[in-house]
Amino acid sequence: MSNDGSVTISTSKNINTDILAVGRSHADGITYNVTAITEVGGVTVITTSGSPDGIVAGDEFLVICTQGRTGNVTNVGNYELLTVDSVLSNVITCTALKTKYYGTGVSDDSAIGVSQNLGTGSGASGYPAYGDADAANDNRVVIQRVPNYTVLTIEAAGTLTCATRTGEFYVCEGTTSKACRKKTLPLNGGIVAFKARKLVLDGNIDVSGKGFQGASARSSHGTDSKGSGFTGESIDAVIWSTESWTVPNAAHEGAGGGGVYTDPSGGSAGYGTVGGSKFPGQAYGTAALLKLFFGSGAGSLGVRDNATESNVFGGSGGGIIYIDAIEISGNGNIKSNGSAGSDYILTYYPGSWGGVNNVAWMTARLSGGQFGGSGGSIFIYHGRNIPSTISLEITGGVGSYASGGIGRSLTTLKAEEALGGGMMLL
Repeated sequence: MSNDGSVTISTSKNINTDILAVGRSHADGITYNVTAITEVGGVTVITTSGSPDGIVAGDEFLVICTQGRTGNVTNVGNYELLTVDSVLSNVITCTALKTKYYGTGVSDDSAIGVSQNLGTGSGASGYPAYGDADAANDNRVVIQRVPNYTVLTIEAAGTLTCATRTGEFYVCEGTTSKACRKKTLPLNGGIVAFKARKLVLDGNIDVSGKGFQGASARSSHGTDSKGSGFTGESIDAVIWSTESWTVPNAAHEGAGGGGVYTDPSGGSAGYGTVGGSKFPGQAYGTAALLKLFFGSGAGSLGVRDNATESNVFGGSGGGIIYIDAIEISGNGNIKSNGSAGSDYILTYYPGSWGGVNNVAWMTARLSGGQFGGSGGSIFIYHGRNIPSTISLEITGGVGSYASGGIGRSLTTLKAEEALGGGMMLL
């Protein structure tokens, strides 16, 4: 198993993009998308979407299914740590056989990758038409290198965080005469994972708002743009909107639903607890954290004729933190909070409704974010009691209409035999 030595963090550092350990040429916690998982000769073989540079023989990595297809989320949240035996091109051969499944079937690894249901492409510019892009074909699975530090020190001014997840999905906005549009959504990122003999934490480990993303604002371009708000993102891959401004987009899994224009409705996200408002995201996962999930995203408001919204998006969920440390000390914070949505700013022209003759524009605003994302996951596997001076935060994002649900955290004491170094190279 690799040894990354001792590292001190005194400013903000990103485990997915920054080189922290001496002698490395790639980020300590570099991460890649997985396109296949197979068994060859009694060991696990993982294929990535590109060359997994920065991952070499002896490295340990986290493999996790972060998102499933619509109606099939059985293996979402499954995770485990594996060790690299060899790397050839984009194929990683492990030293042992994995113990969990990551595909769309209960007991298989089928349909893993990044492909999406893009429909028939009958919409404008060859994009799918409304209703075509409501599901993803493949389970999203990622790997992330897990650095193994002797001592990791995060000073009072320091923060260890992760990358915001990137990727593309299609969301529908209008009838078949209008195209669905691309939305930046997840694949890899959103996770801080490491091992250490000793963690000295006086600063922050923070993945707040790095989980499932909140719904984007419903755009407005006159009478052709009416519609319910988008749903947030959650453990299945549904992100879309109806044309009707009076019919809400239902919440799905932990994601908050999209609201209607007739009142300030929508939904904040759930995870450890249910979200709030009229179309709240539901709770999922278990307190034992046998699976690790991102916090879910909140929904956004809908719009009607001649109405405009100013960046009215839902809050995003917290990310995932996985820590394996024999000793933890300090006065710092470990955070996986949901983020707040944007302020609610709505401008409309009453003269366009019911023949009311009023040329004045009217504006309503409610600050503080409309709907909050839910808290994420914090799992700490430790060898000695964590001092009370270390704070764990998994709160939902504050919303002016409804805050997000709380996340889930668990601290587990190592067995005595693990303290002698059996869980890591010291």
